[in-house]
Amino acid sequence: MSGGDWYVLVEGMKYSDAWELLRAVHVEGDRERAIARAVELTRAVRPGGEEWPADTIPSVGRRVFRTSETSWLVEVLYSHWHDEKREAYTSSKCLKVSVAPLEHAEEVVPAAPPRGRLRRAFGRG
Repeated sequence: MSGGDWYVLVEGMKYSDAWELLRAVHVEGDRERAIARAVELTRAVRPGGEEWPADTIPSVGRRVFRTSETSWLVEVLYSHWHDEKREAYTSSKCLKVSVAPLEHAEEVVPAAPPRGRLRRAFGRG
């Protein structure tokens, strides 16, 4: 499969400095449409990569930093109450949102079950 389609990529922190792709959103249209869709996502994406429906976005804070013409860093802020300290504290999760054209894709081939001696002995192979 050749490229040319535009996508909005949403990445989340996996651990330490490692990021993982949470979502790849295909965009019908050109680069400008993909950028517009990415801007929409920066304002509605959750730390898991899903979008909150516009009428149900919870009261969380959000800071969106444009790091390049086609990339954003999104910080989602949460306020929590600490019972022992009797005060509020804030935690945050970060996401990266970027726009990119698909350069190449290959479909994954489904894995076949293992064919070993034990499976045959139990009548499963």
